[in-house]
Amino acid sequence: MVVRDLMVKRMLRIVCAAVLMLWAARECRATGSGIVWIPSTDVQPSGIVRFGIDNYFSVFKKGPASGGIAFPTDIGLTIGVLPQSFPVHVEAGFDLMEPQDSPWSVNMKAGISENMLFGGSPAAAVGIGSVGFKKDVTNYNIFYAVVSKILPVVGRLTGGYYSGNENILRDLDGLPNQYGVILGWDRAFPELSDNLVLAADYQDGVHAFGAFSIGATWNFTKDIGVMIGYNFYNDGYFPNTFTTQLDINI
Repeated sequence: MVVRDLMVKRMLRIVCAAVLMLWAARECRATGSGIVWIPSTDVQPSGIVRFGIDNYFSVFKKGPASGGIAFPTDIGLTIGVLPQSFPVHVEAGFDLMEPQDSPWSVNMKAGISENMLFGGSPAAAVGIGSVGFKKDVTNYNIFYAVVSKILPVVGRLTGGYYSGNENILRDLDGLPNQYGVILGWDRAFPELSDNLVLAADYQDGVHAFGAFSIGATWNFTKDIGVMIGYNFYNDGYFPNTFTTQLDINI
């Protein structure tokens, strides 16, 4: 009887942890439905607007003369545009990045949930982001395709591929470097707190988007979360930056 009770309690803990991981994978994203830096397979629910403010800045570098940088603040809105009854979900949004000469960009994503195609099938999404309006300056036009799978204990694993505007995405030698892999991991940690989600991701390439990033999200409610993280840019393309990301579902 004691052994059976222990087994039942253990199974309940595993089920609860899996539910929390599913919930976190759906609710805790960065602006434009991402992980830390890369896009995820999440799609904003129909009719729900996500408001986000992202900041990226170097620390302990002082001013620009000492290598310090700060990216423009990214203020974004994303909304789900198809009814939840549709098998394919779609979101669309825009970002205002200030201060910047050409501050506007748009994004769109379509995706399906896990088990949609068949039992055990991964979630999948395709999209385009960072579509600015100044030719060969802000029109990065990042096309991507990603798949993800939530595994017990491990969390959610994400992988995919991207391609962008070769006229902007160039390495430190000025050579085109516009495509590569994207990888990610995120997991709720009910062992520590029901409010906590940890994440890490990687985007291949030596350019403005190539980086390895880590982050921790604290969910104050199911609709309000704050992430703090750190970005390590590939081959030192930029000085490393600290990031804060606020997301609110309206």
